[in-house]
Amino acid sequence: MPFNRNLEFINPTGTYILKGLVEKNLITGHNGEIRVKLLQNNTLALCFYMNNGYPSFQSGAFKDTLAYDDNQAKYIPANDSSCTITFLFNGTSVQLALIYTNPHCTCGFAQGVIRPAVFEKSSGDNPIIQDLSSHRIN
Repeated sequence: MPFNRNLEFINPTGTYILKGLVEKNLITGHNGEIRVKLLQNNTLALCFYMNNGYPSFQSGAFKDTLAYDDNQAKYIPANDSSCTITFLFNGTSVQLALIYTNPHCTCGFAQGVIRPAVFEKSSGDNPIIQDLSSHRIN
């Protein structure tokens, strides 16, 4: 689904889910969760979790307060400044995009954990912003 990048302000508050592929009761594809709470029109709190699924189940997570402009937020990992993780909001989903100067970078996470994806909005309620590093998506 293409993103409508007009200038209409989108309130990103809510919970967004990425469902992995399930084979033989094992999640074999990337899965994750993003929780966002708009603090001001130009600032949001965000917590993020992504897992690469079976067999390694490696995951990455962070929580931070980010600038919000033109319906997007950008996160630059402290341990990998060659990468920017961009969150593009369209009202019903958020697209995760990676911008990097080094094509071999991992954005500070284990190899293969973070990848471009579309997380679908599951709730527009104010979520709890918390560390999701021990989180598992069922």
